[in-house]
Amino acid sequence: MINLCSLDKLPIRQTAIIHHLKLLPQVCLRFAEMGFVPEQEITVIKKAPFGDPLEISIMNYRVCIRKTEAEHIFVSVKGEA
Repeated sequence: MINLCSLDKLPIRQTAIIHHLKLLPQVCLRFAEMGFVPEQEITVIKKAPFGDPLEISIMNYRVCIRKTEAEHIFVSVKGEA
């Protein structure tokens, strides 16, 4: 069984694998263009005060996203199956 959590709940410096995104189609397309696709490895680098925004490492670059967007990106912790 896969244990999923939303990206905003992932601890800092924890690496995970994207499972799916639950966003509007146009927002999902924008994120897919940035590399947020299933099976992609992702790491939370930093969280600003109050957890918004989050700095994410994906595909060897860093991007900041809103907490409200991260709440709709579901991941499984790397190494867990």
